[in-house]
Amino acid sequence: MNMTDKKWDFFIAHPGPDAPIAEQLYDLLAGSAKVFLDSRLLELGDNWDLTLARAQQQSRITVVLVTKNTDDAYYQRVEVAQAINMSRNPADSHRIIPLIVDEASTKGTTAEYGLNLKQGLSLSSTVTLETAAFRLLATLKRSQYQTVLFDSREGAASHFRGYPSCFWTGKGKESKPSSPVAEGTFTVEIGGVLAITRTSPEGRFELQLFEHESVGPKNARRIFPPSEQALADRRLWIHCEARTDGTTHGLRFVLKNDATDSWLASEKRIVDSKDWKEFDVYFRVDPKLDFWFRIDDEEVSSVPSELRLKNIVLREWS
Repeated sequence: MNMTDKKWDFFIAHPGPDAPIAEQLYDLLAGSAKVFLDSRLLELGDNWDLTLARAQQQSRITVVLVTKNTDDAYYQRVEVAQAINMSRNPADSHRIIPLIVDEASTKGTTAEYGLNLKQGLSLSSTVTLETAAFRLLATLKRSQYQTVLFDSREGAASHFRGYPSCFWTGKGKESKPSSPVAEGTFTVEIGGVLAITRTSPEGRFELQLFEHESVGPKNARRIFPPSEQALADRRLWIHCEARTDGTTHGLRFVLKNDATDSWLASEKRIVDSKDWKEFDVYFRVDPKLDFWFRIDDEEVSSVPSELRLKNIVLREWS
């Protein structure tokens, strides 16, 4: 079953005694997603075994509540087995997410049922049920962006080129520079990490994506064509990881139309950590227009300074 054909976003698999926790999770998710939980949706007279199996088959994600009661929860174990079988079918794209409620009392349980191979969540003093629900909804949103337009993890990071630039004001013939040109260098490091070293805080440093590794004329810029079938706005998701040397950088993601030389969308994030941090940006653009993708480094707090980027992915809702 294709992801777009699914009736439910989440199916919550839980031991019977832990229905109160499952209902709390249901309440946190139900306002933003379609959630199936037996205690909330089964009607009197339903063949519950058939209804539950059908609902899970029609779900995008199975959330498995792992508690001290899981070992004795026969029907939950059946649902885990079905979820694993569904996830092995490449045509199904079903996802399993273990939510470990009490890690100390469930030691070994995730390994026994094969759940240790799945990235999950563990409730703790810092990860509440509310936090877990937020992350589950974020995962759902990402899973719906299935068409990969660009992925630097596939060795394509070398297609980026870096250019010192400046800020502009006005449009067309009235446009003029409003800042000095940035000073700095750009390199692609081992592992596809993009590194910008800034020697002046003014202006901006642009990272542009080209069709091929060799730098050619302007028409060699990577242009993403219009979507012929789209009846509504194209929904795009840009993901990357970034870090600095402790200074602060503004990271701006830009989609620009080539024919009109106009910005279709832009969004800025702040990078100020020495540790790798994930950044996600979501855009809607006119499906009738092509676009090219750029990342700007701007508003640098001090120099010399370094900004690094990796795992840049551009996906489209499908």
